[in-house]
Order: sequence, then structure tokens, then C-alpha cells
Amino acid sequence: MAGEIGHVRLTEGGPFGFGKYGSCEGYCSGGGIAQLGRLAVTEALARGETPKLLRVAGSLENISAKNIGDLAEKENDEFCLEIYRNCGEKLGRTLSILVDILNPERIILGGVFMRSSGLIVPSMEKVMKKECLSYSLDVCKVVPAGLGENIGDYAALSLAALAAKE
Repeated sequence: MAGEIGHVRLTEGGPFGFGKYGSCEGYCSGGGIAQLGRLAVTEALARGETPKLLRVAGSLENISAKNIGDLAEKENDEFCLEIYRNCGEKLGRTLSILVDILNPERIILGGVFMRSSGLIVPSMEKVMKKECLSYSLDVCKVVPAGLGENIGDYAALSLAALAAKE
């Protein structure tokens, strides 16, 4: 389990992921984004507002990263854009730690980053520019995983190929 950055706690509270509240996984995964959406809707309802996200999803339980992303991308919904900005900021903080400690040339991200990088990257980069050592950041690129959504399939095939050799 060495190097599991998703388990790092970014805040005391926040969405639950990887076994604890406020973890990187909680903020930067599809499930975490859905939790951020439900929390934001609950807060809006307490203020007497009904966000479009709730009307589209139909209920708090049906709020997902996909319907948040769809509203943000297709309708430029400010409420949903703010949820993704929050995700991007937390991802930027997390990656800044990696850049400063490891000085990588490339960080490859899958999952929600692959699907919604257009919504995440601007706020992620803003935080990284502020937080990272500039010399380290200058040589590092953050890119979506090239294997896309099929990474699990490739991993399974690789294990099968290794097992066949034995």
C-alpha cells in the first residue's frame, strides 16, 4: 500500500473516501464529487434555494458526478462548476505534495480526472502554481491515463498472461 496518496487527509471534515472523511479520494473521486454535490444541495436548501442539480437528479440520493459534470459542461451551471472547482483545488493540493517530494516528470491520473479534466484542471493548476516549488512544477506534466476506462481489462489480461507463463 506504499504511496497511496488517496488516503491522505486534506481536511478534518469533507466527503468520505478511502476509509476517512476529508481524504484526497473523498474529494477527488466520482463518489466524492457526488458527496460534495449532495452537501452543496443540502446547504442550498437550508438557505431556501433549490439548485437545478436537485431538479435534474430528482433526489439527493440520485446526485452523481455524472449529472454534476453534465450540468457544468453542457449548461455552464455555476453551482456545479463550483463543485468541480473544489475538487480541482483539493487535487491541486494533493499533487503539490507529490511534486515537491518526488519531483516527477509526469503524473498520470485516471478515473474522474480522465472524464472531467476540463472541469478540474483550471483550479488544480492554479493551486499547483501557488503551492509547488516552481523548478519542480516546470518539469512536471499532469496527464490523463492513456488506457482510459479499459485499464481494469488490461490489468486482468496482464495477470492472465503472467499466470499462463507459470
